[in-house]
Amino acid sequence: RKKVKQENPGLSFVELGRKLGELWRESDPNERRKYTEKANAEKVIYEQTMSLWNARKNARMQQR
Repeated sequence: RKKVKQENPGLSFVELGRKLGELWRESDPNERRKYTEKANAEKVIYEQTMSLWNARKNARMQQR
């Protein structure tokens, strides 16, 4: 994002998003794979954390 913004300083926030999407779609699938795998791993951690948080929240609510 930073590099694209520096290379295209006149782009608005929306235009920058479009440009980044375009670059993402044009990138090599093998290059994208490492980012999607990392995102999927982070999503699993997030979902586990939220599940635990919600369970604790519900337990506190039942104690009231």
